[in-house]
Amino acid sequence: MSETLIESGAASLANAKKLQITVLGNREHEGQMCGRAFEILGVEPLFIDPSRPQFPTAPAPDVVLLSREWSVDLRHSAIEARRRGIPVVYVMDGVVEWAYLWQNWGFVKPEGTVLQPLIASDVCVIGQHPARILAALGLADKIHVVGLPRLDAIKRRRVVEHDQPQRLVVATAKTFGHNTGHKVYVRAALRDLKDWFEQHSELQPVWRIAPELAVELSVEPSLAGATTEVLETASGVVSFTSTVLLEAMLLGIPTAQIDYRAVPQYVQTAWEIRGAEHIEGVIQELLFPPPEKLALQEANLRDELELGDGSARLAEVIRRAAATPAVEGSIKTEARPITGQLDFRQIHSHLSSFAVSPMSRLQYELDATYRLWEGDRKRLHEAENTLADLRGQIHSLCQDRWFKFLRLLRAVPGFRKTGRLLSQLMAER
Repeated sequence: MSETLIESGAASLANAKKLQITVLGNREHEGQMCGRAFEILGVEPLFIDPSRPQFPTAPAPDVVLLSREWSVDLRHSAIEARRRGIPVVYVMDGVVEWAYLWQNWGFVKPEGTVLQPLIASDVCVIGQHPARILAALGLADKIHVVGLPRLDAIKRRRVVEHDQPQRLVVATAKTFGHNTGHKVYVRAALRDLKDWFEQHSELQPVWRIAPELAVELSVEPSLAGATTEVLETASGVVSFTSTVLLEAMLLGIPTAQIDYRAVPQYVQTAWEIRGAEHIEGVIQELLFPPPEKLALQEANLRDELELGDGSARLAEVIRRAAATPAVEGSIKTEARPITGQLDFRQIHSHLSSFAVSPMSRLQYELDATYRLWEGDRKRLHEAENTLADLRGQIHSLCQDRWFKFLRLLRAVPGFRKTGRLLSQLMAER
């Protein structure tokens, strides 16, 4: 088999056994994320509810796929698969964002951590730049640069309508903030943008933002249709950190990232709005982009998003994972060009103690198990209290004079069945 075929993920699978793939999630989300990967592999995956999943045993999965590990149920499921020697492939479907990774009090931190440590045997990232960021967390030996399979079918084209007003798309991520401070800054930036557009009526803003933010701003949100359909007719895009940045850049639209927070930007763009004073100049350049900025945008895009057939690359990762079942505690030695000669697990140990220390990994697994046990214990306690209340109500009912009267009628035809039921009720109180 040629190296070219291996790299493209288009290797012939005619002689390979039919893979059994289990996906923790649903077809609408995780299935879409994987693009054409399952079609390329010639398999129909089994999608199962990640909440207390029952892995099939006949046959057992060759590979388990998931799209996050920080939630307790998914983490515990990944642990169970690894304990059975089943490779677990973590498929990332979006950009790496500072608050999501480090300050996510919205939904991550109450349950776990992001990739620290990584339970999965492999992690698929969308580009070279995010791969370097995650390598610095000690994950270098598990990283595969795949791209975004769900964007494979997007055509790099724009629709220019000269007889229509110039449209600028303003977009937020579906979850527009991961902590209170983040949400405050997002709202402040949106208010400044609205004020600016009110002074420039010749431009048409398209608000691709969360409905609750649209209500606060008193604007009409544009949420219908696919994102690319909304973007392809835009003259420019102003977006908070999300995959919208990459989709707009992929279409060749001048794109600015807006973020008022004083935090590092894990996604690099040619244009940035870091305060209200930047809005005027940046939007003017989006409408009349300098060639050097467009060239920088293209370079940034190729660093943030691996172009080409992401589905084929993901299929190849799955195929290789299935061919080399993961053994708990093993370390793969396959060379990864993205890491150079450095082992980031050692030189960045201050950022990746979980990844370096087996004890931290064990503690993280124990935390998931304990949380599940604690939930079961709480539900059992609630059930016992409900049962005790029910017994108390039955006891009180048995003392009622009408109850006693009905029992006296148990020998009367037509009341015998009722009498038997009442006797059983008294016996079980």
